[in-house]
Amino acid sequence: MDYAHPETLVSTEWVAQHLADPSVRIVEVDVDTKAYEGGHIPGAISWDWTTRNSRIASAVGTFASRMFTAK
Repeated sequence: MDYAHPETLVSTEWVAQHLADPSVRIVEVDVDTKAYEGGHIPGAISWDWTTRNSRIASAVGTFASRMFTAK
């Protein structure tokens, strides 16, 4: 799959190397808002897009759609 903005993606190795980095925050945003409860990256926070500020949710959705839109 081609990503429109591959420069915004990181590898799982990068995430593992930065789990303790205080300047990095992993945020889980998932269509299935209960997925976080089933397991997540250590230290990650859950972002329930269905209950958060609609402007922010819209921005997250726009970002996600841009990530997966072919160039």
